[in-house]
Formats: sequence, structure tokens, C-alpha cells
Amino acid sequence: MRTFVAACLAVWVVCLASPATLHGQALSSITGTATDATGGVMPNVKITVTNTATQVASHSVTSSSGTYTVTDLIPGTYTVQAEAPGFQTSLHNGVLVDVGRPSTVDISLQTGNVTQSVEVQEAAITLNTTEPELGTTIENAVVQALPVELDSGDGRGRQIDQFVFLAPGVTGGTFSKRINGGVDFESEVVFNGVPMAQSETQGFQTIWNPPFEQVNEFNVLRSSFSAQYGLAQGVVTYQTASGTNQLHGDVFEILRNNFFDARGAYNATTPVDNEHNYGFTVGGPVWIPKVYNGKNRLFFHVSTEWYRRNTPDLTFMSLPTAAEKQGNFGDLLTLKVPAPIYDPTTGVPFTGNIIPKSRFSPLSSTLIPLMPDPTLPGYSNNFQSNEGVLPTRQTNWGFNIDYNINDKQSIHWSEWRNKWSSFGTETSSHLLGELGSQTTQPDLGTVFLLSYSNSLTPHLVMTAGASWLGELNDQISVVKNSNFAAAPGAPQLPQITFAGPPGSNRLRFAVDSIHQPKAGLGGRE
Repeated sequence: MRTFVAACLAVWVVCLASPATLHGQALSSITGTATDATGGVMPNVKITVTNTATQVASHSVTSSSGTYTVTDLIPGTYTVQAEAPGFQTSLHNGVLVDVGRPSTVDISLQTGNVTQSVEVQEAAITLNTTEPELGTTIENAVVQALPVELDSGDGRGRQIDQFVFLAPGVTGGTFSKRINGGVDFESEVVFNGVPMAQSETQGFQTIWNPPFEQVNEFNVLRSSFSAQYGLAQGVVTYQTASGTNQLHGDVFEILRNNFFDARGAYNATTPVDNEHNYGFTVGGPVWIPKVYNGKNRLFFHVSTEWYRRNTPDLTFMSLPTAAEKQGNFGDLLTLKVPAPIYDPTTGVPFTGNIIPKSRFSPLSSTLIPLMPDPTLPGYSNNFQSNEGVLPTRQTNWGFNIDYNINDKQSIHWSEWRNKWSSFGTETSSHLLGELGSQTTQPDLGTVFLLSYSNSLTPHLVMTAGASWLGELNDQISVVKNSNFAAAPGAPQLPQITFAGPPGSNRLRFAVDSIHQPKAGLGGRE
């Protein structure tokens, strides 16, 4: 116990002695130095930082070295005001705060009356002069303006992490990406300054992504980032959206169907591909009886979207012909290089390349009648999947609550749930019925995020955060076999493939098991 108390006291002393630029979480902030006309630093200057959209103000006082930091700011545009007795008020308008990094606003105060003011319009791009990081910020205007492809390979609606690849040095895909030459599944994901720990595939977000419009903006750090991000090779930092003083919202619908699609070179008709991604977003203030200094202090943001897709399985397979299913492989003798079939027990070719049905194995006798006849000419790719339309359904909702308790404390809560289901196949047997390998693939991602900040003194800020991530990723067999049994413990029959040209593996289920390989085709099962 004495050791524990001593350690706590040591941490407390370090916190008190730490400079104002110390950051415990990946939070947005404004920092800078106040000086007089001669360039001398000014302590005890009152700093007020006001969010333009919500009019929520945060306060600080410059330290003995003239520095200040106001942290836990929601990305957006701010006004920075500096006041000191005997000096004109300095007002910096249009200060841009980006996600997960500090913006630098240095202040130069001129002598005069405090009722006088000097206004400065900041540049559209605010520099970070306190941390030597290499990164790219994808701002909200970019997120909203650029198109996002539906079903970019993962069978889902719009995914916010698709924008990560706009940053230089990011390669791969949403499942497996590498930032600035890093290793797969080594990038860190941070939401609202809180790391999202994932034990299996770190950096993979698709299953638990929030609704697209629940995110305000994000930043991709490539190298030279601070130790607060742990041992990651690249960091993606997201900031969820917040409500403002005005109630606002939008409704959207993204539509794709076969009416707008081309037929394609290998399809007799235009494939069915009906996709709908639709939803709504609403945000604003929450009215409460006592507002802080006459202003709102509680804000909400709700976002919900649905993705619906109906598309057929267009996979081609190579099936045995009707004659071959009866044991007649005489067509192999007409090839440029004839391919006789040898009786594995005698080493003599079967007469006319016809295998008697008495030689069919019990398993083959059960499976062959279940195979449909080819619908296309030739031996290879002579049948297109008859599974029909495979539905995909996704429902994604979430909300954010931002509560400014007073001018020193704020708390932020985010929650979302991503539910997705689709159909696929586990093997290359894309058939209806008992020879199929169809599976339903339900995914469920749930996230809870909580962060809190408290300016204990003008030079000591406490921040805390917690996250909970739940992820379910299943594949459940739809096919139920009744005419034959799969291997012990297996949910379905193993893979059935007629994939090659004549003479490769077209006899796999026609001949009894081969024990003594012979010349020609007799040596293949």
C-alpha cells in the first residue's frame, strides 16, 4: 500500500510539473504563446476559446512562460480572445481546429485600453507547430463532397474508412491496409481520442464501422507521431459529429439497379443488381431549463442508414454432361489426343470409354443424380450458378451526445450498432439443393465510447476515456443434407469441383476408388 501511494504521489507531482502542451489523449486543442509588443512573454493573460457553431466557450490563463493550451475541442472553427489589464483585447477569428492535433495561435498584445480590440482573421489552414507529425486530415467538407462507391468489394454500403486511402502512403484494402510501409493489422484506430482495442485484426473496421455521417472528420498519421499512440505503425484518428445551436439534418438515397447497368460481354441478359443505400441524419441542441451563461450546453447528433442489395450469383462451373453422368466418356476418344479410361483393376481400357454403372461407388450413385445437366456448350464453364438472387441487408445507426457541464468540464458519449447479413458459398459448388455450399454470414458490431475532460487549473487538465467494442463474425451453413452424410463433425459435404478441361478431374465421382494407378486416366480418382 505504501508503494502504491508513493507511486500515485509521484504521478501527481509529474502532472503538476508538466508543461501545458502535455496530452494524455489524442484530442483536438488550441495552443500558443502570448507576448507583448517587445516580444516578451506575458503570464496571466485570460484566454477564451469559443466554438463558432455552438458558442460554447472554454477558458485558460497563460503560464509563467506565456504559454496556454485549451484541449478537448470538437473539430470546427473557433474564436480565440486574449485579455490582460493595460492591453488591447486581441481577437483571432476563423481558427480552424482539426481532429486529433493541436492548432497553434500565437498572440501579440498591444498596449492600450482593454475596451479596445485588435481583430485578426486566421488563415484557412492552421499549422501545428508543437508536434513533428506527418499526417493527412480528411476534413468534413471532403467527406461530404466526394462520392463513395457502393459495395467497394465487401458487399456493404458506404464505409467511412474508404477515405483512408486518400492519404499518401496508405495501401491495401479496408480489411488489410498498410500505412507508410507498415505491417498488416498494426495500425491503431482512435475515436474521440480513445483507442479502439481489437484483439484479432487490429485496424480492421468494416464490421463495426459507424454510420457514414456520424463521423465529422479524421486524420491519418503516417510517421513521427507521439508515444501516446503506443506501438502502432500508423494511426487513424476519427472525431464523431456534434450538434450545433441550430437544428439541422439531411435525408439521402443512393440508388443502383440493372436499368442503369450494361449487360456485359458474357451475360445473355443484364444481371440483376439492385442496391439501395438510404438514411437520415439530424443534430442540434437539447433544451434544458438552465442553460450555461445563456447558451446551450447539451448537443446531440443522430445518424441512421440502411443498405439493401439483391444480386444473383453469376459464377460459372464445369459440370459433367448427361452422357458422362451415365458413365459414357466416349467423347474423350474423339479429341485430338484421345484420352482412354483404364479399368484400375485390370489395366485394360473400358470398351468405348464407357464405365458400367455397376462400377459406380455408392457415394457417386447418390451424388450424380443431384447434379444438373450443363446449360452451355463445351466442357469448361458450361453451367452458370442457379442459386438465384442473393440478398444483402445492413442496418447501421448511432448517436453522439456532447455535454458541456460548465466552463471547465465536458463529457462526450457515442454509441453505434452495425448489423449486416448476406449469403455466400464456402466452396466452388454454386448450386441449389444438397450439392450447394450456401452459407448465411451475419456480422454484428457494437461500440460504446465515453470521454471526459476537466480543467482542474489553468495549467492542469485531466482527460479520461473508455471504449467497448463488440464484434461477431459468423458463417452458418444453409444447406441441410438428407440423402447422404458429410464427414463426421462437418456441416456439409466437402467441395465438389468439375473445373478443368477434358482429361483432368471429370471422373472424380464416376469410378470406384483407385488403389493401383495405371497409365492414362486410370491413375486418377
